[in-house]
Amino acid sequence: MSFGREGCQVLLEQARDCRMNDCLDDAMRLARQAQTLAESLPEQTWLFESHCFQAQIHRDQGDLYAALQAYLLANELATTQQLGPAFLAKAQKHIGACLSQQHQFEEARPWLEKALELTMSSHGNDSLAWANVSRELALV
Repeated sequence: MSFGREGCQVLLEQARDCRMNDCLDDAMRLARQAQTLAESLPEQTWLFESHCFQAQIHRDQGDLYAALQAYLLANELATTQQLGPAFLAKAQKHIGACLSQQHQFEEARPWLEKALELTMSSHGNDSLAWANVSRELALV
């Protein structure tokens, strides 16, 4: 296995393939390996992506609490490392979606509103990302 960014990318691509084939345990194992590798990299975007990917797998498994915790870690990382509005928007949109899926609509709304604001600042209001956040916000 190669190291660095390329290694993280390969591991997350393999994890994505496993997830698409409904091999969620293998996908999680690969995503955790990517996280371990990403922790040694100076840029934190791969660590952010590994947290988000693990959260997606938790959602697939029906564990919304674990998904929420992983998205909160991604959000904290995006905030402390100043990864930028697109990263923050991604984490906050999924935090809001997890809360909404748990029928915690009042808690979900501020996360989704902030995600929409961040998405508009990074993508504009005619992007697919903006439409996805808007759709989630309309549900709460």
